[in-house]
Amino acid sequence: MKIKTLDEQTINQIAAGEVIENPASVVKELVENAVDAGASQIKVEVFSGGFQRIIVSDNGSGMNQQDALLCFTRHATSKIQKVEDLSYLSTMGFRGEALSSIAAISKVTLTTSYEAEGIKLEVEAGRVLSIDPSPRVQGSTIEVRSLFYNVPARKKFQKSVSGSSAEITKLMTFLSLAYPEIGLSLWHQDKKVFDFCSSENKQEEMFARAKTLLSHDFVEDIHVIAHKQEGCDVMGFVSSPLKVRVNRSGQYLFVNRRVVICPIFSYAVRDAFSTRIEKDRHPLFVLHCTIAPHLIDVNVHPQKKEIRLKEEKYTKKLIQLVIEKALEKRCGNQLSASMSISYGPHENSFWTKEISSSVLYDSLSESKQESFIENTLEVIGLFSHYLFLYPQSALLKIIEEKETISMVGVDLYAAESKILFDRMRRNQEAKGSQTLLLPDTLSFSKAESEGILSILDELNQLGLRVHSIGKSAFLVEAIPEFMKQDQVRDLMLECLQGSKEQGNRKYAAILCRWVRKNKQAFSQERALRLVEQLLCLPDPLFCPLGKRIISCITKVQIDDLFK
Repeated sequence: MKIKTLDEQTINQIAAGEVIENPASVVKELVENAVDAGASQIKVEVFSGGFQRIIVSDNGSGMNQQDALLCFTRHATSKIQKVEDLSYLSTMGFRGEALSSIAAISKVTLTTSYEAEGIKLEVEAGRVLSIDPSPRVQGSTIEVRSLFYNVPARKKFQKSVSGSSAEITKLMTFLSLAYPEIGLSLWHQDKKVFDFCSSENKQEEMFARAKTLLSHDFVEDIHVIAHKQEGCDVMGFVSSPLKVRVNRSGQYLFVNRRVVICPIFSYAVRDAFSTRIEKDRHPLFVLHCTIAPHLIDVNVHPQKKEIRLKEEKYTKKLIQLVIEKALEKRCGNQLSASMSISYGPHENSFWTKEISSSVLYDSLSESKQESFIENTLEVIGLFSHYLFLYPQSALLKIIEEKETISMVGVDLYAAESKILFDRMRRNQEAKGSQTLLLPDTLSFSKAESEGILSILDELNQLGLRVHSIGKSAFLVEAIPEFMKQDQVRDLMLECLQGSKEQGNRKYAAILCRWVRKNKQAFSQERALRLVEQLLCLPDPLFCPLGKRIISCITKVQIDDLFK
């Protein structure tokens, strides 16, 4: 018999894998449960990035003993009763998997009270160990300890403590903007990150929280959005066209209070800005959209991170028109004011020199330099960022062909990327940094700042010398040679956002893309220098992103061109 029924413990751990990715997932589920319980004040305490301990306390409705026992059972929920309820969801959670999934991979203590004496439950690996009376005012406190202690394979691939803490701060930033009427506080290692009180004025409080949590880009010059319409209300604000980013890291979207990903909204806002911003730039925004529940499918992702709209075209057009109206209103009466906007230090600095994109790598040993003197590279021509050479012996050894090659072409952007990548991979000290005449000051949101603090060593290795000054500001003293000063913020955010790569490979791959982005003209001298350095590297045929660096052109191919 090949097919067998899995035991309950295995089933619970599989379910936990779908719902709980990391400590931030635990915080999200517990805070959303507190919101659904009607809490007006929620406190989150995190220790060692959430791996050691997470405590979430609220003043919500609490639970009696019977409900407290049931809440750790899979698919036990108070949010829905029948399948029809899925079409009219108004709560954050509804599947009844959060607490059972958390309890399956940690040690949990629940203290709760509902109109009577409080109770305390101890749960470990999904099993209730004890239940005792415990004094508590109405509400609940859930303490999660030793997360992933019984699934070491999962824990092995988690982020570092600092990275996990930054992820939780980012999540709590979203949740604080999602529920401006609810008091939310976050503490890391008994140190307060932020503490907001409840408020009845949602829009005013949301803006106040944005000033505290987000970078100054959001609040320097904003366009307020307040649109009410049957079936779709929109509230929030968007940035000035002068404040944009190269990615969507500055976009905070909430649909029916749920923190979600929905590209339709990003496209709508981008289309509304039209030619006011460059094609590869993205505006910043904080948007709350209230849409009839039956027009949204929130059950398309295990963690409800994504939603699907039933009226996509209508919603996209509505959002676009609302943003366009706000932009036109502001542009009409603030044109003169926009001319006197105060800029940060980098715009007013005396640093006006155009930064050269030359590569200052001195990686050739004396013996290797001599070998190239003996095998001088003969140039056919230089066209754009392609160098064409006669197939000398140094090149023929690389491509392992001898007689059929008439010409060799080298992609100089790819070559530069390869050289940079190799240096990063071997953890060599970054070279080619350009010290700024006047250091630049950049501010970020609290979540972004925590993330940047965790990658300062990597940024320094890339040639970007950055120091923390205060809770959410950084001093930039030097930048990589191939970058312009006004691109530093975008590079830091891209490094923070990360990629599928890990460690040095991740940051090197990011910089390789930037080498291509900052297209600079090549002199023949610089081009030859790049090729010489390239041929000293192992596997010089491909750049870190898989693009071919060296290509061969045969006589047959040339003949084919002329038929």
